[in-house]
Amino acid sequence: MKYVKIFFLILLWCGATSFSGPKMTVDEYINTYKNLAISEMKRVGIPASITLAQGILESGTGNSRLATEGNNHFGIKCHSNWTGKTMYVDDDAPNECFRVYNSAYDSYIDHSNFLYGKPRYAELFTYKINDYKSWAHGLKKAGYATNPNYAPLLIDLIEKYQLYKFDDPNIKPEIYAGSNPTPNETKPITNTKPVTIDINIEPVVKPKMDPSAKKLIFLQNGVKATKALKNDDTKTMATRFAVPLTDLLEDNDLTQNTKLEEGQIMYLQPKKKKSKKVSHIVQPNENMWKIAQITGVKLDLLLKRNYLEKGQEPVEGETIFLSKKAPFRPKLKEAPKKQEPVKVEPVKNTPVVTKPVEINEPKPVSILDKIKQLDTMPEKQVEVNITYGKDTLLTTQQGGIKSIIFENVIPLLEENMRKELPEDDDYLLINRNVEAHYVKQGETLYSIAKFYGLKVDDLIDMNKLETTTIKPGDVLIIKK
Repeated sequence: MKYVKIFFLILLWCGATSFSGPKMTVDEYINTYKNLAISEMKRVGIPASITLAQGILESGTGNSRLATEGNNHFGIKCHSNWTGKTMYVDDDAPNECFRVYNSAYDSYIDHSNFLYGKPRYAELFTYKINDYKSWAHGLKKAGYATNPNYAPLLIDLIEKYQLYKFDDPNIKPEIYAGSNPTPNETKPITNTKPVTIDINIEPVVKPKMDPSAKKLIFLQNGVKATKALKNDDTKTMATRFAVPLTDLLEDNDLTQNTKLEEGQIMYLQPKKKKSKKVSHIVQPNENMWKIAQITGVKLDLLLKRNYLEKGQEPVEGETIFLSKKAPFRPKLKEAPKKQEPVKVEPVKNTPVVTKPVEINEPKPVSILDKIKQLDTMPEKQVEVNITYGKDTLLTTQQGGIKSIIFENVIPLLEENMRKELPEDDDYLLINRNVEAHYVKQGETLYSIAKFYGLKVDDLIDMNKLETTTIKPGDVLIIKK
């Protein structure tokens, strides 16, 4: 156990979350948190200048709502493994979930732990402690922030306020004199009270891999992977290979500690965005999760490239595209049909007999009659396959909007079918040759445009929208 005596200034006695006086200045922020940043530098190896610059930038110099109400100085969002308090703030998208801490001290500690030990930030810790420029660019490269100017902003703060001087491991605690100090004079700090705090900080001890586990590692699609042993679960595997359980779950698209099938491929690093193989043929008993594990490609990208939603599974023999957009969605497995027993009235001296309802397959009907069946269905997503010419069309209904999706229909058939359909605004015809996006709950034009790298005006123009209001079930053209 290592004890570190930390001297630093705290606003409003014992770290209150906000104050009613004047807003904190940059110089006051540095004086308040510099010693905490230095102690974290000595604990985990993150330059104090980087920590302070991030704190200043992400918290609005300690004056943002996240900082004053949630003690969150680094803009860290909830993520799937956060179990503490939360608050919702508009950021890259409206109403995003952010972590809430009991004190600014907790925020600084969590920031260090957030970066330390995660594979995506591992490269940062190969840089020298005084190389703040590499750290700034490395944070942006690893995806810490979406602002394209994030690295220059950090570097500008570090150089303007001479924060790099705190990266000296031999530096002694002292009051920061400000960005333009007068000789032999320290800038006064208002609304603060000096506090001496004894903090018991355990040094970070990086877990070691079981020596016998190294021979179990191999490369799959250029990513370190292994195979589950008999009676393995994710927790025992995380211990064996000395990786955080949360990272192991995230890298393998799992949400909880689960028992694994013997021989199941599991990744020790994030899977790749693409594969050298162009496609994969669905084998018996395979689902999209297993295909992602076999090919080493991220599951969410596989779903997106093949026009699939989570939970939709392709039938055996279908082609799943691994590295580029599929020309059309694969055929899906049908949900099991429920057969409700029918009670037969008992005859005297005859026991009650039940038998399953016989379901007769509907006879082929015209496309118009087939589509009209949608009018009798509940307003939830349903699918009906329509044979038209030599092509099978897929129709769906969601929220009262009936959609017909063309896959490989030749223009003449498409034109004839449009003539056969009634002139009804409720019927939405979608051609698979045009990339489309199905609006899900909570999505906005802003979030969809950002996801595809478009401008909101582009979406409005391509879809000839008269309003910016969209709802689940709407289909937006993304690229012609």
